[in-house]
Amino acid sequence: MVGFDPNASKRELTTAEYSAAGLVSGVLTRFFIQPLDVLKIRFQLQIEPTRGKSQGKYNGLFQAIRLIAREEGAAAFWKGHVPAQGLSAIYGFVQFAAFERLSKAAWHLLPPHASAKWKQPVDFVCGAGAGCFAMTAALPADLIRTRLVAQGEPKHYKNSRDVIASVWRHEGPRAFFSGLTPALLQVAPFTGIQFAIYRWTYSLWHQLTTEHDSTGTMLCGALAGTIAKTALYPFDVFKHRRQIAGFEKTQTGSATSAESRGLINAFRLLVQREGYTGLFKGLYPSMIKAAVSSALTFLFYEIVAAVSGDRSSRLAHALNASQQLLLYYYASLQSTIVVFSFPIAASVISDKENGNAAVLSFTCAPLETAALSANLALDGAR
Repeated sequence: MVGFDPNASKRELTTAEYSAAGLVSGVLTRFFIQPLDVLKIRFQLQIEPTRGKSQGKYNGLFQAIRLIAREEGAAAFWKGHVPAQGLSAIYGFVQFAAFERLSKAAWHLLPPHASAKWKQPVDFVCGAGAGCFAMTAALPADLIRTRLVAQGEPKHYKNSRDVIASVWRHEGPRAFFSGLTPALLQVAPFTGIQFAIYRWTYSLWHQLTTEHDSTGTMLCGALAGTIAKTALYPFDVFKHRRQIAGFEKTQTGSATSAESRGLINAFRLLVQREGYTGLFKGLYPSMIKAAVSSALTFLFYEIVAAVSGDRSSRLAHALNASQQLLLYYYASLQSTIVVFSFPIAASVISDKENGNAAVLSFTCAPLETAALSANLALDGAR
């Protein structure tokens, strides 16, 4: 069961085990939902309406599928898959561990008689906090994924490394966190609603069936994801519009920087030019994606967490070894990013006429954060 349960019969997992379960869940889920993510982003970045006389390039789900496949090939549905996997891995790695620890802390802080009364609000607050932590950690990977998916043919970026170098050189390190405000405004209530609805509906399902089965997990997860995504969808549109600010060579009719400066200004311009329906562009593939993604995420997480909790199982021993390898792999990956980012940072600084220690300190700040994250991951694994 997701979240802290003082009456659980199995042992409580460690932070590293929770993180690894979330990581595995994120990676497996991403493999199935990537094509839906590509469709969603293409609709979100299109400034023309999807209906009417002046409709844009993409005006329907199946029409978009046929058009992308004809113009760019089937491989286009997997554009940005590598950074998307990084996004899902980092997000799941942080989100579930944070939620488990926050829910445990909340249970200890609340008096026993208040735990049941405040269960849904507490789940919402813990989910919101976990979502904010996860989104902040994963936003650079989300930006890279969005840039790769947004471009059509001919391609402006060759691969993820090309995106990193180009953004760092031309837009600065702060650009990797473009869209953070709308992202947090969306993800905090989204994750809060998702976890609160999932925990509530799953408890009802358990009362009806008295069994913890995969069907209930998937149904409750799909319902939670669909409701949360639909309620907060406009913020997702703003986030992706903001992430392509300064990037105009998408060849897909995408929004440009002039339309993406500031959340309030973006809202005003979007409604003025595209109508209120523009706030929900790409909603259908997004709802399908949210349902499938949420269902699979909770299913895989529950399975991995359950297996990890049974130390007598051979599968648990194999999974534990895999968890350690995954933790070391991602810690090493972060360290590699730190090492190879220094030449890029140095070149950026050398291009500035008045480069100084303050610029160097500011440029290297994200690298210090990455190094700290790697150390924390290794400490948790031990």
